[in-house]
Amino acid sequence: MTSSSYPELPALALVERLIENRRGADQTRKGGSRWSRWVLRQELEPDEIDQRLAELKSEARELNLVLRRRYSGIIGQMVRRAAGGTALSQDSIQRFGGGVFLQFPPQIGTLEDSRRFSVVLWKLVDARLNAQFGSSGAAAAAPLKPKFMLRQFIDDLPDGEARGVLRSLAYIADDDPSDEAAIEARALLQDAYHQLHQVLWRNRKNLALRTDATISVTRKQPHPADLANYAQWFFLN
Repeated sequence: MTSSSYPELPALALVERLIENRRGADQTRKGGSRWSRWVLRQELEPDEIDQRLAELKSEARELNLVLRRRYSGIIGQMVRRAAGGTALSQDSIQRFGGGVFLQFPPQIGTLEDSRRFSVVLWKLVDARLNAQFGSSGAAAAAPLKPKFMLRQFIDDLPDGEARGVLRSLAYIADDDPSDEAAIEARALLQDAYHQLHQVLWRNRKNLALRTDATISVTRKQPHPADLANYAQWFFLN
């Protein structure tokens, strides 16, 4: 798989590849892979180790960058909520996100279950919000937790206009989307909510694990209350 295909991968697949990358780097630093030592009965030469580590570092950087871009919208919304009435430059928001994703790869490198990555990422953002804006700032951003946890599932929706509108309005916009924009896209958003519900239903057995028990579904077909929850989480919280 080439790096050009990374943006097309779901978030979980990106994280699984990043974990594999970090473990491969750790193994290489110890003198080569098990396969090279046990099967070939030889160790990698120093220049081969350096080359392999450089390749792994480049791959990790690209994977992390894709994830950072994917979560930049929701993290930016959290930072603005935490800041309250304080005006923040786009550069300062970008630096905040950059700091989060400097910490993220080492945090997930030892993760036993990759499906918990969103929980790890949420805790990193929350800790940095507490450090920069205090507990009241972090509390102000807390209502966005369901929206944050749902980000990992958006790319599992069928490729189409409904997914694109939901992703654009809820996660790509620099600011929280306006009511007017949401109203104009209401029909497509309703389609997206139904599609999202089916994705969540397929993942219902591990939703608590993947979302820190924030999201749950109890029926295959969405009830009007479920659709109202999605609208609340994406645009009203």
